[in-house]
Amino acid sequence: MCSFLLTISAQDPSQEKVIKSNNYIKSRGPNHTNIVNFEYKGKKINAIHNLLDISGSCIVQPLFKDLRHLLLFNGEIYSTANNYPDTLNLYEKFKKNLLINFLKESRGEFAICSLDLKKNTLSLYSDLIGTKPLFYGFSENIICISSYEFPLDI
Repeated sequence: MCSFLLTISAQDPSQEKVIKSNNYIKSRGPNHTNIVNFEYKGKKINAIHNLLDISGSCIVQPLFKDLRHLLLFNGEIYSTANNYPDTLNLYEKFKKNLLINFLKESRGEFAICSLDLKKNTLSLYSDLIGTKPLFYGFSENIICISSYEFPLDI
């Protein structure tokens, strides 16, 4: 189990509030926490991922290697034929605009949040059964997406 939290806001929520919200879900991924904060076109973006490292092959998230595509992933894809880590595979598909088709053909349990800054798009994906839940909430100044419901009250 892992957990993630993404906030996009016109006004920067205090780091104290973001950390406090993350504390609700940190136990779902106690081995490593990574936080990415940045501003883009006047929007304040906070992305947090908490990793539970079961396999020993840790992929630190959020993935934001090219400063355009941001990906948060919780889950497992069962139908991949290679030994390439799910998270990196998903990130490459996302960058090539192939993620939707890949997920339609995949089996697994997952919650995914992808943000394409150039296209100005935010996409949310969950497995058909909702094994890995995905929650979102918004108010006048903030959008909040999380793999668990608790931190949505920023």
